[in-house]
Amino acid sequence: MILRRTSECVRPRAGAVLVVVVVVLGTLTTALAHQEGAGTTLIVRMVRMQPAQADTGPPIGVAELESGRSPEDRVHHCLPPDRIPANAPLVLLWRGNQLSSPDTIAVRGANWNGHGIDVQIELRRFDGTLHLNTVTVPVVEVDLGTLEPGPYEVSFHVTELWFSDLDHPENAAQPSTQHTSFSFRVL
Repeated sequence: MILRRTSECVRPRAGAVLVVVVVVLGTLTTALAHQEGAGTTLIVRMVRMQPAQADTGPPIGVAELESGRSPEDRVHHCLPPDRIPANAPLVLLWRGNQLSSPDTIAVRGANWNGHGIDVQIELRRFDGTLHLNTVTVPVVEVDLGTLEPGPYEVSFHVTELWFSDLDHPENAAQPSTQHTSFSFRVL
């Protein structure tokens, strides 16, 4: 099922962070987003999984890149946060609450400064009546690469907005933001 397929290129200005977002739901959809601010460029992948496949394990974790072929695989292989290996490429994983068919998810930013990682996620939720619905669970994966030993702090800012007109999620209102933090240690 193809929901939307777009491709556009954005040329970042000096000092800007380029966030690459890949959304997977059956068929691959790719978009590039531009974000202002300091930090390191992070590659972000998003998938919407069937609830039965995604409802196990911690909602936030770190996994080795080689632990699976996709975020759907790697979300089930999170490592203990106090035993993250320094000699392997790593990914940070976030699993959200269930979404309905018209709901949208976007990563608005993913910055990395020193030992701190900040991820901003926006969810737009439909609050009207649905006659046909496919429930999915969003998973966001941030590519961390190979990290130096030491402690790391992750901050997730998830903003939810609500919309009533099925054809216009861009008119979503009533924002609320939830902040979640996660710490891990690379050995």
